[in-house]
Amino acid sequence: MSLRTLLCSLLLLWSGVTGFAQEDRSETPARFSDSERKEKLAERDQLWKQARQLVIDGKTAEAIPIGKQVLDFERKLFGDDREELIDVLHQLSSWYLVEADTDQAQRYANQTLSLTEKQLGKDSWRTVSERFFLDYVQRLGAIPPEQLRTMLKIESEYVEFSRKGKPIEAIERAKVLNDTELEVLGRDHPYRANTLQLIADQYRVERDYTNAELFYQETLKIRRKKLGDDNPHTAMSLSSLGGILSSQNKHAEARPYLEQALKIRRKTLGNDHLAVASSLFQLGYALKSLGDLAGARSCYEEELAIRKKAVGDEHLDIVTTLDLLAYLLEEMQEYATARTHFEQSLTIRKKSLGDEHADTANSLDDVGRLHKKMKDYKAARPYAEQALAIRLKTLGEEHADSVASLNILGNLLFTQEDYSGAQPYFESVLKIRRKVLGEEHADTAVAYSNLANALYEQNDLPDAQKNFEAALKIRRKVLGEDHLDTAMSLNSLGVVSTRQGEVAAAKTYLESAVAIRQKKLGEEHSSTVETRKNLDLLLAPQSKVTAKQTVMLPDTGEKDGNVLAQTFSETVAKHQEIQKRIQGLTPAASVTGTSANLFREAEESAALLLKQGNALVPLMDPATETT
Repeated sequence: MSLRTLLCSLLLLWSGVTGFAQEDRSETPARFSDSERKEKLAERDQLWKQARQLVIDGKTAEAIPIGKQVLDFERKLFGDDREELIDVLHQLSSWYLVEADTDQAQRYANQTLSLTEKQLGKDSWRTVSERFFLDYVQRLGAIPPEQLRTMLKIESEYVEFSRKGKPIEAIERAKVLNDTELEVLGRDHPYRANTLQLIADQYRVERDYTNAELFYQETLKIRRKKLGDDNPHTAMSLSSLGGILSSQNKHAEARPYLEQALKIRRKTLGNDHLAVASSLFQLGYALKSLGDLAGARSCYEEELAIRKKAVGDEHLDIVTTLDLLAYLLEEMQEYATARTHFEQSLTIRKKSLGDEHADTANSLDDVGRLHKKMKDYKAARPYAEQALAIRLKTLGEEHADSVASLNILGNLLFTQEDYSGAQPYFESVLKIRRKVLGEEHADTAVAYSNLANALYEQNDLPDAQKNFEAALKIRRKVLGEDHLDTAMSLNSLGVVSTRQGEVAAAKTYLESAVAIRQKKLGEEHSSTVETRKNLDLLLAPQSKVTAKQTVMLPDTGEKDGNVLAQTFSETVAKHQEIQKRIQGLTPAASVTGTSANLFREAEESAALLLKQGNALVPLMDPATETT
């Protein structure tokens, strides 16, 4: 497919032509029976589809005679003066141009303009566009044939580079074409603006947003000057500018461009046009990024309605919009409605893509996550298990998506306090990450920390400490001493050390964690407060019970109801002293009443140790779940 055809198709795309209009029987010549007319309409649609595919495949010469057959069908079905003929005539003109047959191209361009003026009026935006198209064809017809063939060759090279994902080479070819068009068309011709648009698009692919924005601005300037503000091609430039600004997170700057594009498309194409849906998508994204969730929701809901009207409720084309709306509703904590949309996406993907497709697994994740957020853990688990099974089968155990599924299941079980069930999933994640990412990767540190938390909750403190230490070592090296994830590991190690009676080490860990969080998050942040609470529990002197600092001892039975408090470190010291005394017992003493009392004291201190220790819970590392 040559660039010239691409440009012409681009014009048609935004003029609202995506296929044929439905038959209007009141104006149809009554020369066929209903069954004959139905058969001919089906044959016409099939021929048109075949012709367009040939053009896409670069076989324009083969498409032209089929396009002529379609034109013949249109004239027999609707007569010579119906609007439906405009689109076929325009395409035939553009296809002849691809074949460098400028005489035939001009012939069909003239017919297109004449019919457009008659059906839509001389001031219609479509008429204005067709007038410039005819001028464009005439100018190309006036240059030497060799120069036209050179231009067509450059266009073909551009398309080939674009298809191969080589934007730099594509930009170079398009700029050469632009230089020629400056001579042939002049600086302000709308068809030169089309070439500038394609250059900008390639800069966008290259993520050179500065140059992309410059070329989009020049394109907009030309289109506004020649086509006016109420033209879908002008809206295309506005949309492109808004999009490039959004790509740079400049959503406030993008918003007015996107709103103007939407307004123009509504006016020129109608509220149900797919170009309007595209504008709603862009504007919705910008509004969401600006924190206007209600405005974004309105955009996404209208976009979804348009797409459903165009393709139906079960088409794959509506899935992206369903998901975007569902993610937004999830952020707004409207979990039940969000889950309904995710479930519809899952149904469509299963039907269209199959039960084992990667996108089906993503939808399973989404539905399962919403069940989890609604605290229906039993319902969430089978979705997570199905997603994992798909990924293990299609991607293998070491793929990043499979690892994410393992993490999702581990965290789901952890949330249900099934720590022994979560442990093997976290162990698998750690094993894979050490192999694939290496020992010194931030995600490997997360895996160590998640496993440590599962071990901690099972009171396997030595192994929990070992894994927390591994996570801390990685984070210090990879992320730095002052990183918040480093503080998370320090806090966790402070808690585990406290639980094991290592008071000095615990104090060092917790003080370091407090210092980092206070510096990064501030005094009042919940994480800072939590770590300081852990430190206070370790260090606070014996005093009356306070909710923030101490853990209550069992009721003493005193009449005044006062309950004394004891710091966790004191309980640890007492328990360690009892253990030393037990270890010093002789075999003969082990059966005396004194030893029995000592063992009873050990049991009581161990129970108290566990009760107080449960107040010190290390913060769980964020799960690396996919959405």
